[in-house]
Amino acid sequence: MISVSPFLIIVFYVAAILSLVVSHKQANNQQTNNVALTSLFWITLLAGIVLHFIYAASISYVQHSFNFSVASMALWISALVVSAFAIGSLIYPIKNLSLIVLPLTILCIIFTLAWGDQQQLIDQRDSIFYWHIGTATAAFTMLSLSVLQALLFGYQEISLRKRTKNVFLTWLPPIQTMENVLFKTLFFGFILLSIAISFGSIYNYKSTQTILTFNHHTALSIMSWIGFAILAYGRVKLGWRGLLAINWTLIGFTLLGLGYFGTKIVSELLIR
Repeated sequence: MISVSPFLIIVFYVAAILSLVVSHKQANNQQTNNVALTSLFWITLLAGIVLHFIYAASISYVQHSFNFSVASMALWISALVVSAFAIGSLIYPIKNLSLIVLPLTILCIIFTLAWGDQQQLIDQRDSIFYWHIGTATAAFTMLSLSVLQALLFGYQEISLRKRTKNVFLTWLPPIQTMENVLFKTLFFGFILLSIAISFGSIYNYKSTQTILTFNHHTALSIMSWIGFAILAYGRVKLGWRGLLAINWTLIGFTLLGLGYFGTKIVSELLIR
C-alpha cells in the first residue's frame, strides 16, 4: 500500500487555509474574486483529502483485517468530514467554514500521532457487520458537521441578540443558510444513525440470538438516537429552531460521541 506522511496532509490543508484567507482579503479590498487563489484552494483541499484517505487506509488495513483503533477511526471520520464539507461547499455558500473545519482536522491528525495506534484487529466476514460500521461512521460524520454548524449558528444567534459585530462574523455564511444546512445535515445524520442501529441489531441477532446486547456503547447510542428523534419531531411538528434546537443537537452528539469513542478510548487506555 502507498505510504503517505501525515505531515504532507497537514501541509496541503494549511495551504488551502492560507489560499482562502488571502482570497477573502483580496475580494474585500478589490471587490473581485481571485480565480487563481480559488483554484489553488480547491486543488490543495482535494489533494489533502485524497492523501488523507490513503493514510487512513494504510493505518486501517493490517494483515487482511480491519483495525478499529481510536486512531484508525478518527482518521476515517476526519477524512469523511472534510469530504462531506467539500461537497457541501459546492452546493451551499459555506466555503469560508474551512477556517474552522480544516484546523480541527489538522488537530485530529496530530491527536492520532500523539495517541499512537493501539491496533484492534477484527477479522469479520459478515457483510452486515461492515454495513453497520459503514453507516455508523457515516452517521457520526454527518452529525459531527451538524454539531459544528450548531455551535457556529448559536454564536451567530447570540451575537445578533447582543448586536455584537466582529471580523469573525463576516466570514460566516448568512444565518438562514447556517440554519438550513444544520437541519439538513441533522436529518441526514439521523437517518444514517437509524440505519446503523438497525444493521447492528440484525448482526447482533445473527450472532447472539438477541436483538440488543446492553452495554455502554449500545445504551449511549440508543439514548443519542432518542435525543435526535425528539429534535426531529420538535423541528417538524413544533417548529423548533434557534438555541433550543442547538441544545438538543449538542445533547445527542455528546451521547453519541461517548458511545462511539468514549468506550474505545477507555479500553485503549487500559491496554497501555
